[in-house]
Amino acid sequence: MDDNNDKWIDETKRIMRERKITQQELADRLGITRGALGHWLTGKRIPRYESICAMSRILGVPVTQLTEPDVSHAVIKRIGD
Repeated sequence: MDDNNDKWIDETKRIMRERKITQQELADRLGITRGALGHWLTGKRIPRYESICAMSRILGVPVTQLTEPDVSHAVIKRIGD
């Protein structure tokens, strides 16, 4: 995992703790498995930008709170894969 992933992952985990949202609850609302979300939150996989946008809506924060310019670049690059 690199620093770009660390930033959005750390912020997502922080918000989840603050709002008492479990991985299972977030995964259910995203329509994915808890395992898939776990891979995102450990840096094993990078979610598509659309998924980060959906997470931001569910968590009630602007997408920019989860992403920074360097993180957005890494995620947007993944969309083209």
